[in-house]
Amino acid sequence: MFVFCLLTAFIWGITNWFLKQGSTGLQKIKYDNRIKQFGAEIWYFFTNAQYWIPFLLNQCGSVLYYYSLSKTDFSTAVPVTNALTLLITYLCDVISRPQLLNSNHKMFNNISNRTFSIIRHGLKPSFSMRIQNASTKVRFNYEDAFDLESQLKDDERMVRDQFRNYCQEKLMPRVIEANRKEIFHTEIMRELGELGVLGPTIQGYGCAGISYVAYGLLAREIERVDSGYRSAFSVQSSLVMFPISEFGTEEQKEKYLPKLATGELIGCFGLTEPNHGSDPGSLETQAHWDENKQVYILNGTKSWITNSPIADIAVIWAKCDDKEIRGFILERSMKGFTTPKIEGKFSLRASITGQIAMDDVQVPKANLLPKVKGLKGPFSCLNNARFGIGWGTLGAAEFCLNTARQYTLER
Repeated sequence: MFVFCLLTAFIWGITNWFLKQGSTGLQKIKYDNRIKQFGAEIWYFFTNAQYWIPFLLNQCGSVLYYYSLSKTDFSTAVPVTNALTLLITYLCDVISRPQLLNSNHKMFNNISNRTFSIIRHGLKPSFSMRIQNASTKVRFNYEDAFDLESQLKDDERMVRDQFRNYCQEKLMPRVIEANRKEIFHTEIMRELGELGVLGPTIQGYGCAGISYVAYGLLAREIERVDSGYRSAFSVQSSLVMFPISEFGTEEQKEKYLPKLATGELIGCFGLTEPNHGSDPGSLETQAHWDENKQVYILNGTKSWITNSPIADIAVIWAKCDDKEIRGFILERSMKGFTTPKIEGKFSLRASITGQIAMDDVQVPKANLLPKVKGLKGPFSCLNNARFGIGWGTLGAAEFCLNTARQYTLER
């Protein structure tokens, strides 16, 4: 054990002297070509041996200990080896760091800006940070952690600010009652319609036609208040209005989109089923074409459907006779269409949730979404909704941070 410790100290002493001499010599070199610059980069890597050589020696001591267990009892070998190696590392670090720091700092001044950046930020950021002046550190802005403000356009800021005022003044006072009593105030949809934020990325048909960044900002602001409100907003915009806009006929767009945009109609999205969740490939809901009546007959059950108990229309995904997945627009007045409410949720209590039961519901061909077949239909809708969900989680996280910080400062 004593021999091993002496060997450790000897190896480290030789290594440290070698690195010191090399770093001193590098100060005299003119880095006027890429070969010399590359050599300096390699050398700087080895100057960090003060960090990884003691670690390797430490591991060698552990290996020797486990190897010797079969012959005799060296129960103190590992802790002693660790302690001595750490002590040697500390002493060498104290002795060599000022010299290495000084020599490397001078060496950096002779290297081109490109190489300098690679060395400092690519190889050892923690080491290079010691060289920087403390006054250059940037203060963390907790109110805008991603520096979004500087990247937004004026119209996007205007949309965000207007909607933030509404959310804080109109939605925030309702959210406690909504969560405690598990209710959704349906007038909220009309209020959102008056603001022009439903289906906001759609062009025409009474929709605002704003950018997707602005849409994300809307989702961010509404989820600052509650994820249940954001869920209702996303379903109406991304899961109901989007498929009608993308896959519907002109007649369907003119019939449904303007009223959905104003909140006069409330929609829901029927994909999730009791036995398979939101896996569209395993749909059990069937859509049988009745040649005599010239209608589709839908049978099946959807579960955990946001807005279904209050919805006027539903976009339903079902498998047809040819096993293709197709989308249909169902209306509240259709016989055999029911939407019982799910009670007693632990989360999203401000969002009304229910089932959709279809018992021989007759759907005319005019209500089929003709421009899409297969998995593309439901997946396109989900992808569009997930964009808003991602922005929404940012709003929720920012609210939690700000609230916790303010509480900590005031308590």
